Amino acid sequence: MSNTIPSVNKASYEQHILDLAANIIRERFISPDAQAVDSAENAKKYMSCKLARTDKEVFGVLFLNTQLKVIEYRDMFKGTIDSSAVHIREVLKAALELNASCVIVGHNHPSGDSRPSQADIVVTRRLKDALELMGAQLTDHIVVGRTAYSFRENHVIW
Repeated sequence: MSNTIPSVNKASYEQHILDLAANIIRERFISPDAQAVDSAENAKKYMSCKLARTDKEVFGVLFLNTQLKVIEYRDMFKGTIDSSAVHIREVLKAALELNASCVIVGHNHPSGDSRPSQADIVVTRRLKDALELMGAQLTDHIVVGRTAYSFRENHVIW
């Protein structure tokens, strides 16, 4: 018996597995007794499930309460294969609307390389400063490629 999946069904099978994983993550982090997104590892898992296997760059935001539990996740901006415009004002508006005290942002690199670009670092610094002005905190920025990269875990900006 072969361990390979027939090529005609491989994409739909993989999507089914990803959907199941997303449901598990959702239940783990959004149910009433959900665990907090209180570590880089948890943030990387959550963002990887949301942003992996997307052929265009997507910038998502995870809005958290004071106990670091998920209020809501939103795909905020969609871009091209190698860039996405991030409008800090829109992230701030959503954070205020949801009464979020903490925010984790993330985006994917369809190329598979999860190292942050200089533009990623600049926008993260600007977003962190803007959120602090309104009394909220940027907890992490996750870049999803073949692996997930945490700005906080790698001491970028923090």
